[in-house]
Amino acid sequence: MEKSETDSKIHTNISAGSETDTSSETPTEILTENRIEVDPLSADGSDEQRVNYIQQLRWRSRRGLLELELLLLPFATDCLDTLAEAALGDYERLLGCEDLDIYDWLQKRNAPDDDSLLKIVAAIRDYQQSLKRA
Repeated sequence: MEKSETDSKIHTNISAGSETDTSSETPTEILTENRIEVDPLSADGSDEQRVNYIQQLRWRSRRGLLELELLLLPFATDCLDTLAEAALGDYERLLGCEDLDIYDWLQKRNAPDDDSLLKIVAAIRDYQQSLKRA
């Protein structure tokens, strides 16, 4: 999907490990807090290729490690539709990592070396926190 530079994308600051009250926020608001690009123009699912790509990512979110799957699937179901192409690419790269590494990152035992992976991991963590508060 081609977009001009005038298309709006939402950016805000990332603060890894920040504990903010996200109980009343939508998944899109949580993502933008972590400087994840959100593309509200494609959130309607009008582009068939994008929809198929997101469905593939949701399917790949099913993991052999049940504990990891329980963290990834709700995020994939609720948030992938709103992510911009770059953030979807980062999520796809995350899914290419080893299950135990991803699980350790989500549990704050380690952190990924790549900044773009760090952003998507922080977004998933914040989303999980918002579910606990709701």
